[in-house]
Amino acid sequence: MNVLVSTVPRSGSTLLFNICRLLFEQAYGKNNTYANWHQFFEEGHEKKNNIIKVHDRSEKHTKWSNKIITSVRDLRYIMASYSDFSKKFNINDAENLKRVCIGFIKIIESNVAVADYVFKYENYFLDKEKIITEIAKCLEIPFEKLNIEIILKQIDDIKNKKYNKLDKDLTQMHPNHISPKTDKPITQRITIEQLLFIENNFSWFLIKHGYKVSSLIKML
Repeated sequence: MNVLVSTVPRSGSTLLFNICRLLFEQAYGKNNTYANWHQFFEEGHEKKNNIIKVHDRSEKHTKWSNKIITSVRDLRYIMASYSDFSKKFNINDAENLKRVCIGFIKIIESNVAVADYVFKYENYFLDKEKIITEIAKCLEIPFEKLNIEIILKQIDDIKNKKYNKLDKDLTQMHPNHISPKTDKPITQRITIEQLLFIENNFSWFLIKHGYKVSSLIKML
């Protein structure tokens, strides 16, 4: 099976990529699984199950895939995380913020329209076992071949392991993939004005994907 993990940056893409990889590895073995970032994916290395991670899906990727899995995350947190690591992104420039939001939303909506499964980043942390089971079902992996507890432990190990001990080619984990501010509330990551700007311009997107906009008013 060929699986395309097609997502925007800062939306849980690496987490989703590793969940898919670990599911196939556990069910069918590492010798039958090949997973890589699209730029380094080599067609000659393809195996029984293949996973490509990409941020800008092409028609070639779409035709190649048997399954497309994408992710959705609260746009406010995407922008906060993007600001943490993207030096060229000036979140204090309203027009720049608006332009980046529009670009990200366009890609997200394009991915959702063709996806076989939409991974909602926040839902994963509410019930990890349920979400992993849903992904396995989408990938047509028999549940009896899986031990979800082991996969959860493997994912935690990836997140907690020191970067110099990680197999970055295998996991696609790099130093900029976990924000040092990830546990802080959104009001400590971007300003109230920036939050309201995102809400005022893109409330339709937030509401469509189940994110509340009124909660910010209560925090003021």
